[in-house]
Amino acid sequence: MFHHRNHKLACSFKLQYFPFRGRGDPARLMLVAGGATWEDATIPHTPGEWHAVKYSMPYGQLPVLTEYDETGKEVMVVAQSKTIERYLAAKLDLSGTGNDHDRAILDSLSESLRDLSYAWHAALLEADQATAVQKFFEALPAVLKFQQKLIEKYGEPKGFYCGTKITYVDIQAYAIFSWIEDLAASDLLAAASNWEIAPRVKEIVDSAKAHPKLAAFVDSPERHVVWGKIEPRK
Repeated sequence: MFHHRNHKLACSFKLQYFPFRGRGDPARLMLVAGGATWEDATIPHTPGEWHAVKYSMPYGQLPVLTEYDETGKEVMVVAQSKTIERYLAAKLDLSGTGNDHDRAILDSLSESLRDLSYAWHAALLEADQATAVQKFFEALPAVLKFQQKLIEKYGEPKGFYCGTKITYVDIQAYAIFSWIEDLAASDLLAAASNWEIAPRVKEIVDSAKAHPKLAAFVDSPERHVVWGKIEPRK
């Protein structure tokens, strides 16, 4: 399925990932926010269908981004989720102000969000999920406090990190925290009043959610289901 067209870009993209959010979610949201022409090429997650194409993918992994020129000719194939996100940020003008200092701080925040995403993913897969999820939420306030201080010190006082200009980090923040909230909203709200200690992080997440293109996409059937499941507490 093809999405929004950006007439300033003489190219289009195909993103291959499974039919859920997961590690492909930030890239999908970036393509939407950047107004790119792109195809959401989902790969079935059943073992047989995935393994039939697995080894045709770079590193045998997803997501994979393919870029095409204005004639439809393949330009290049990009693998690894963070590489894809950084490339799209540059291509779709989602890298912030272009100031070297801003780039460094945004990259630091991005890596912090990646660590958070990996930790959440790992907690969901633990045999003793309840304990792992509890430990995740116990550790979350320290991460949010650091992010809050970094944004307060170097970012704009309101809106997105760069004020009125959305960046890939704002989108990543929305992707990870919407994932957590969709699965465990009560835990997030109860964990040491997390949003009270990180109001700028919350404002960035809310600003991304309210972005016109993202809001339309998130509320549409094209938005994929969240990955993972919180098991009932025993």
